[in-house]
Amino acid sequence: MTDVRNAVEDELKRLEEDILYTEKGHFSASNEHGRIHLALGLLATITSAVAATTIIGKSDPWIPGVLALIAAVASAVLTFVKPDERAAQHLQSGRALGALRVRIRQTRTIDLPADHDVDAATWKATIQDLTTLKADVDNSAPPVSDRIFKKAQQKIQQGDFKHDTVPDAEEPPRP
Repeated sequence: MTDVRNAVEDELKRLEEDILYTEKGHFSASNEHGRIHLALGLLATITSAVAATTIIGKSDPWIPGVLALIAAVASAVLTFVKPDERAAQHLQSGRALGALRVRIRQTRTIDLPADHDVDAATWKATIQDLTTLKADVDNSAPPVSDRIFKKAQQKIQQGDFKHDTVPDAEEPPRP
């Protein structure tokens, strides 16, 4: 039965690692959409304020028009693209995946018996349930661009998200 136990542990580790990359991709996407929202909001606010001041200050007539146009375009993009909502969706997906990753780690490190026989059918069902939960989060989550995913992947590989709370913790395998 050791072979079954090892197979279960290996599969849980693979699932945990897969979730880590997807989770961090969503957090990176959330940060990116948040920055876009902030930049567009500042652009709309500043250009509309400057446009108003240039009207009062009696500048060339084309200057307030161009500034007002820039403000209107930035506001329209904020209204239709809604980067703040996308940021919130990615953040929610990242948090859900983080919670699932913790559950899988606890299943692997606490629930999986180290010194007993492992019932293959029970553990197969457990893995299928966990995989289904991940699929549910993935299906409801917004997509993460390849560029953002690769950025998150680099940060993981550089150790940016590594934390050793257990002194003899085994480092997760790298892809």
